[in-house]
Amino acid sequence: MNFQEAIEIVLASSPRPLTPVEIANAINERKLYLDWKGKPVNANLVIGRASQHSNTFEITGNLIGLLNNNTEINNILRQLRNILAHTYLPESDILIPFLAFWARLSNIGGELKQRYFGHYDFYMFASNYFYKEVVNYLKDTFIFFSKRLELESNISLDSFQNTLKQLENDRNDFVESYKYIVDVIRYSVIFNEDFSDKEFSYFFNEILKGQRLQYRFQSYNNTNNSILHLVKKIIGNNNSDSFYDPFAGTAGFVNSIVDNFYTKIRLYEINNTTALLGWMSLTLSGYKNFEYIVKNSLYNFDSDTYDLIITEPPFNVKLPDYFYHESYNFLRAKDFDSIYLQLIISKLNAWGKAIVIVPDGVLFSKKTLKIREYLVSEDILQMVISLPLGILQPLSGIKLNILVINKVKKLDRINSILFQELNNEDFILEDIISINSDWSQLPLNAISISNADILKNADISLNVSQYVKLFDSDNVKISIKSLINTSKSGKPGIDTLAIKRQYVIESNPIPLITIKDLSDSISNYNLNLDSVDKYIVDSEGKFIKELIYDEAILIAKIGNKLKVTYFDGKRPIIISSNVMALFANNEVLAEFLISQLNQEYVIKQLKRIRKGLAQPYFTKKDFLDVKIKFLPLAEQKEYLNEYYKEAVVNTERIISDEKRKSDEVEITILSSLQHELRGQILQPLKQEVGNIKAYLNKKNVSTQTFSWEDKLTNLPYSRKVKEAFEHIDEVIITATKLFDNIQSLIDLDKSKIKKEKVLLQELIKTNTESFKDELKDIHISYSFNFDGKSKIECEIDKNSFSNIISNFIRNSLVHGFDETVNNKIIAFNIYKTEDGKDIILEMVDNGKGFSDNFSFSDYKSFGIKSNSQGSGIGGYLLSRTVEIHEGILENINKGKIISIPAYRNYPFLSKDAKAESKEITFKSGVYLRIILPTINKEKL
Repeated sequence: MNFQEAIEIVLASSPRPLTPVEIANAINERKLYLDWKGKPVNANLVIGRASQHSNTFEITGNLIGLLNNNTEINNILRQLRNILAHTYLPESDILIPFLAFWARLSNIGGELKQRYFGHYDFYMFASNYFYKEVVNYLKDTFIFFSKRLELESNISLDSFQNTLKQLENDRNDFVESYKYIVDVIRYSVIFNEDFSDKEFSYFFNEILKGQRLQYRFQSYNNTNNSILHLVKKIIGNNNSDSFYDPFAGTAGFVNSIVDNFYTKIRLYEINNTTALLGWMSLTLSGYKNFEYIVKNSLYNFDSDTYDLIITEPPFNVKLPDYFYHESYNFLRAKDFDSIYLQLIISKLNAWGKAIVIVPDGVLFSKKTLKIREYLVSEDILQMVISLPLGILQPLSGIKLNILVINKVKKLDRINSILFQELNNEDFILEDIISINSDWSQLPLNAISISNADILKNADISLNVSQYVKLFDSDNVKISIKSLINTSKSGKPGIDTLAIKRQYVIESNPIPLITIKDLSDSISNYNLNLDSVDKYIVDSEGKFIKELIYDEAILIAKIGNKLKVTYFDGKRPIIISSNVMALFANNEVLAEFLISQLNQEYVIKQLKRIRKGLAQPYFTKKDFLDVKIKFLPLAEQKEYLNEYYKEAVVNTERIISDEKRKSDEVEITILSSLQHELRGQILQPLKQEVGNIKAYLNKKNVSTQTFSWEDKLTNLPYSRKVKEAFEHIDEVIITATKLFDNIQSLIDLDKSKIKKEKVLLQELIKTNTESFKDELKDIHISYSFNFDGKSKIECEIDKNSFSNIISNFIRNSLVHGFDETVNNKIIAFNIYKTEDGKDIILEMVDNGKGFSDNFSFSDYKSFGIKSNSQGSGIGGYLLSRTVEIHEGILENINKGKIISIPAYRNYPFLSKDAKAESKEITFKSGVYLRIILPTINKEKL
């Protein structure tokens, strides 16, 4: 048994991943393997061997596990590896995968087997022809398969022809060498129907990885398992429908990440053998809507764009000058890295995302300066993740990074880039930040930097280590117990006679700190004694607690999280039994300890120690054994300055989230209200009023409940009844508009609005046209001056602003004018500011204006305040619409003198209507001003 097999056996018998120390101890205890000196193995040897075989082992942080726990699969792979290590196998890079592919289709049968192999059967080949015409049978199978594949792919089978020539020249060696391989495949679980497609896909891809290790100097591109897991975590759940990989290799990204229901999967690969292996892999995995194209993707053969691009380009490629003139090479770059990044950007659709594996040089070299500047200035680079050194071992020791390009960033990520540093010491897969992760609480190895700060640097460096400086791989990890002042401790205290705040009469009671007090503390930095509810006022009792009389760190488990809070020690407190107190020594600031104890990596260490859910879930001894990342005392202060700044931002985000949740509750209430009122009141009322109106108009109407056949003259007070129902009809129209406003408010969300270029003048005229009859006695003006014919275009949601304009006109008609107003005027004005940055929309009438007890602030809040008449839904809808369009709403005090052209500019008049050349001057009633950013300012 070799060392690798010993590690596999230990891991296969464990229900969880193990540390290198645990693996080494298990191997030594079970006497599975000794090193070359005959001595027991150690953890370093385990790490070294596991890192060399990433196709078998999965390393996450300091834990090692098997990529697949299927014992039968691992046994087969182990046998194949042993054969490859000790036997001469001509053309094994193509033959072993082909034999496995043929064997699988022969086993499952069906349409795929018939399409690609016809009557040629692997079992017949292995059983009957092994010692006779084996090469001829295999050659005939190759020819049949080649013809079928050429019908649906441009994959060249020249590599097959070379393989056949090699076999014909070396028949005896082939028979002897491949006898073992064919036997392993023949007698393995490949012919077991319980061997699922997913398991076989894993098995097949492990064969490809084994070939990559053996033929490491060939150009086969088979993505490392660790990178696949990382990328899968980064992409998270996505709703993509099309996928593109310009350097597809053997399609590792597709097999691991892309669902087989994508409608379009297009893969480019320049190497025929690699493309063939990838094609077989995807076919075995059940993919149908994929296209493998054996061409150089940099020639950009198609004009399609895609939702998702994931790729690992080759390194150190030199290109001919031809690519300098490619249309997508808008930077006119000559280096390979800049060119393929431009290709990827050009292949993304308007909402597309890309994940690209790049070497370190791309982040800071002079050659890639222009493409870095473009990524940052166009705000399409979302994340840069530095991968652990040696992640490609043993193939390469090159340092790699992941670029995440996103053409549609979330609002809180606009104009910023997240940098994350992963190293071998503390890399845990759960720490990886995905595209959709919450950025409000970043781990220590990540930081968000504004685009403006990055562009300030002349080299526009994207080097992660330049930004994530606080904790790199050289930082010291030390146990908390080495930073604790053990000479300090609390004194015994009593809590049996604790009483509530309102009953305390003593002058100096001692606060009793419980989990609730820590939970209620918004900040982690200071214990809020003002909110403490219980106090100790007597020294008698039987439950002894801890009296804290000095600066301390208070810790408690609240739910599944730690709550760590700073206590300044200015007055004594007593802590309950489920609260722990630690005292920092002179080597560390208490606030710095708190900043680390609040990090997720501390929680993970505690969970590994105590996995139960009992309270508390750790003892003080467990806690003191936890290791934290440490800085010298002078650097702790610098770190805390940044930490506090981020904490302030997080607090603001929490407040913003609370407001959003409040808005969601309001929308839920509105939805329920609108549904009930419309269904239970408005619709039945409209139906019955319609019946009565029809009757009053002397029509015969039949419903399920009424049959009207009498004449109007038979109804007493028929004129009054008719007027009453006409008034009810007006109320119904008003109620219908109210419900429309409610629906508009429900639909009013930044993610749902559809912005388009709109001519505001035309939008206003269209809306006034709908009030044609009501406006016959109203003077309408579309500009405060005679040159108001200029076309001002604005990027807005057309429906939302139509509601604003209609509501203003309706409110002016219904509420704005009374009998004291003779010449009724509604005027609009549209213009740009002098600097051209903003568009102004003004709406004004000469009515009575807002009531005296109305506050314009009512527009900013939902509903009606108790001390005012409020704005109602229409006003709130106006305020929210302007806010979502990133505009400003202003109220101009009534009584302002306005002059407008005197012509009666009704939208329903003919074009020949002549304007009079004099002005009308009036005092404003309601005067609203909306300030909107111009198109070039807004981020869509």
